[in-house]
Amino acid sequence: MLCAVAFTSNAQTEKGDNLIGGSISYNRDKQKPENLNNLTSQESTNFAITPRFGHFISKNLALGLSVGFTRSKNSSELSVYTGNNTIISNLESKNDNFNLGPFVRYYVNIIDKLNFLVRVMYQLLLESLFR
Repeated sequence: MLCAVAFTSNAQTEKGDNLIGGSISYNRDKQKPENLNNLTSQESTNFAITPRFGHFISKNLALGLSVGFTRSKNSSELSVYTGNNTIISNLESKNDNFNLGPFVRYYVNIIDKLNFLVRVMYQLLLESLFR
């Protein structure tokens, strides 16, 4: 499933204006092989949300903060057939990431109502891994 939402607005890049934005994503992938002797199935799920908040300290120059969360889950199952026996092995991992960091954005006016964006950012990542 693919879902996308887009919108446009007039850029407000004057001193004192605020900047609010971010991203959200979800992805699920499942694989099952066609080989009947040794079967390995894999499934992964990822969810991420990253809001961003900023403030224009001068015309075209904004300072801000990005905060994010990502959750990943991966699982696999290996089935090996050896004569009359079947060996099944399962592996599952979960991973949560939190990130936080400042950013600087500068808008360069190309032509009327068209700006080029330069963004510099730094991210601090805190990761927890569950097996």
